Amino acid sequence: VLLSIYALNNVGVKAQQETGDRVSTIQRQQNGLERMTREMRQAVGFTPVSSQVIDAETYVRTSDASPSVQRRVRYECRNGSCVRYEGPSGGALTSGPQTVISSVRNVDVFFFEPNNVNPNFVNVKLEVGVKGATNPVTLDGGFALRNEATS
Repeated sequence: VLLSIYALNNVGVKAQQETGDRVSTIQRQQNGLERMTREMRQAVGFTPVSSQVIDAETYVRTSDASPSVQRRVRYECRNGSCVRYEGPSGGALTSGPQTVISSVRNVDVFFFEPNNVNPNFVNVKLEVGVKGATNPVTLDGGFALRNEATS
C-alpha cells in the first residue's frame, strides 16, 4: 500500500513539473509578443521588409525609467526564433540579436494590411513549440501603425 502511494506521488510530482514548464514557456513567448507589438505600435516610421522581418523607427523604454527615446528597432523571425536588433534613430543597428521569442515553427509571421507597400495594420501569428506538447501553441497579435506619418 505504501509503495502504491509513493508511486502515485511520483507521477503527480512529475506531471506538475511538466505543467509548470509548459506554462512558464508560454508566458515567456506571450511576453515577447507583447513587447514586439507594444514597440511597433509606437512606430513613427515603418518598413515592412518581408513576412519575417520588420524594421521601424519607434519609441523605446530606457532601462533607467526615464522617458522613452526614439530608436531604430528591427525584428527578424527566422531560423526558429524572433530576435530584436536596436540602434540609433536613422542609424545602423548596433545591438542584438536578442532572442525575444524562441521555438518559432512557422515561416511567415507578419501579415500586412491592406498591402505590403503601405500597411496600416500588421497581424502577427506565431506557432511556438512547447516542451512536452505534440502540437505548437498559436499566439496571435497585431498592431495599428497609428503614429506613422502619412504622405
